[in-house]
Amino acid sequence: MKVYARRLQTTRFIGGGIGYNFADKNYQSVSAYRCGYADGFSRTVPLGEKTLCMDTFLSEKDGDLLAVMENADEYAKRCGTISYEVLTKVTKRSERVYER
Repeated sequence: MKVYARRLQTTRFIGGGIGYNFADKNYQSVSAYRCGYADGFSRTVPLGEKTLCMDTFLSEKDGDLLAVMENADEYAKRCGTISYEVLTKVTKRSERVYER
């Protein structure tokens, strides 16, 4: 299973805070993506640079879609759990696309 986040907006970074914290480096621009712990992802494992709120994170990567999980086993290791738990936490709000 792969999970992608959809970009909401991209803005030029002018300094100060980023997400819930202060910026720890000088960003050229940041993009906001809709995906987070409201979608079943762990609050303890960041998806991008910083968490903006429960369903949005910030990243300096730019693109309409950003891969946030390409391998459930690897993501589960980062969370300290098993892949079954990761896969069953996906909420109904997520769009599902089935491919053969």
